[in-house]
Amino acid sequence: MKNEAASSCLLDNSHYDWSITIAFYAALYYIDDAIFPLTITLNKKPIRYVDFEDFLQKYKGMDRHVSIHRARITAIQKVQGAGRVRTLFEKMLDLSMEARYTHSTFEKTDADKAQSSLQEIKKHCEAIKARNLQAAE
Repeated sequence: MKNEAASSCLLDNSHYDWSITIAFYAALYYIDDAIFPLTITLNKKPIRYVDFEDFLQKYKGMDRHVSIHRARITAIQKVQGAGRVRTLFEKMLDLSMEARYTHSTFEKTDADKAQSSLQEIKKHCEAIKARNLQAAE
């Protein structure tokens, strides 16, 4: 994935804040690829979301004040066995927001943590995706 490679390249070149931010976006794409399409049962009726944009449109219709990242966390919560993904995603979100919107100084250890979280999310997402494929057969 291009974002994952870019994040590693930025890490190697001491651009730790950008490495963190890009690692977060790489994680986001792995998550979306693993959990969508997503079917949620609401009031005994299954609702199918083909992708995150579809989920966001319908979800924001219920609460127009929700953030995009909060909506994604809600989608992750709907997936059985994705608790660890949600925890890691929330930590990466916080770190990414700090990297993008504050004047904090980041160390290599911070970017290494983001890379480690990305790899763990990727591993969990691959398992979720494989489980979804098996269920579809």
